[in-house]
Amino acid sequence: MTGIVIRAEAYRESDKLLRIFTPERGLIRAVMKGVKKKTAKLRFFAQPFAFCDFELLESAGRYTVKTCAAVEDFFALSLDPDRYAAGCLCLEAVESAAGAIDSGGLFLLTVKCLKSLLLTPAEPRLIAAKFIQKLLSLAGFYKSPGKPNAAEGTAAALIYDISIRYADELSEVSAAPETAARALTALTGQFERAFETKLKSTGFWHNLT
Repeated sequence: MTGIVIRAEAYRESDKLLRIFTPERGLIRAVMKGVKKKTAKLRFFAQPFAFCDFELLESAGRYTVKTCAAVEDFFALSLDPDRYAAGCLCLEAVESAAGAIDSGGLFLLTVKCLKSLLLTPAEPRLIAAKFIQKLLSLAGFYKSPGKPNAAEGTAAALIYDISIRYADELSEVSAAPETAARALTALTGQFERAFETKLKSTGFWHNLT
């Protein structure tokens, strides 16, 4: 089963409990045994951003990871604090929105978002903002705004600008980091109200400044 690890938590003495997002079954929980040991072969995959083919064992509705193999490497995001923060925010948003959006489409959107963060020069806050905007739209909480009266260079104008672009066109958008941050804050606030959640990853950028 192909999936992306959204979250990994310590479980028992040497195991981890993973939240894996899959295109077929949405979010599932699976135990990965022994991976807290330094010698564990699968230790590298028991963390967020692991994009793998998982072989799972099922017993009484509970899953255990037997083995896995990498599909693609997104761990390089951790080398850039801003891109890592944006990636964490997107994974957290997936966990909150997964029950309201078709899993197959959301999975492809998530992979595309992580690839954009890893491979394009676009401002990571804009990539995250576009992703949040798309999730809101797919879940029926967002309609593309009309062109605002706000002056160019404002957060409102930027939100409109990214709403009319495809994700792979965000490299063409020029925005000051502060404006991108305000636009992302506005969209994450709307997401939190819509899904009645709190996106803790937004605090990463506060810790970076």
